[in-house]
Amino acid sequence: MSIIEEVLDSLRKFSRLLLYIFTATFVHETGHLIMGLLTGMKIGIPVISLFVGVTPSYEAFPGLPFILTAYAGPIAALLFGIFIWRYSKVWALVSFFYSCLPNLWPFIPGSDAYQAVTIGGLGVEWAILIFIIAGAIVAEYVFELEK
Repeated sequence: MSIIEEVLDSLRKFSRLLLYIFTATFVHETGHLIMGLLTGMKIGIPVISLFVGVTPSYEAFPGLPFILTAYAGPIAALLFGIFIWRYSKVWALVSFFYSCLPNLWPFIPGSDAYQAVTIGGLGVEWAILIFIIAGAIVAEYVFELEK
């Protein structure tokens, strides 16, 4: 394989990874948007950024609507990963480990779980429990790879 072919192959793989990340992010942010609309939150104009995608802006106030909206993104990514698993394990893994689990860990400033705890008023023990449950679901799929 020539150097040009190797570079092109690397670029194809990198662009495919970017597509996976964008798709997982889009599903995640769409989850926030839909839940925000369903709970009656004021949804602002989506913000488009290079690494995050299209992020709906929604009002930050304590209470169940905010908690549900914060968690809707990672849960949408988890469900997408489960749905896509039999078609593409790579897409599912990116969704699980990029868009779902990091956002469910309540000790990462800026994560959805962190916001649900600090702004929404969710107890940290509930946030940890949600993370553990999601992690167990993801583990069921990941350990299937070893079989």
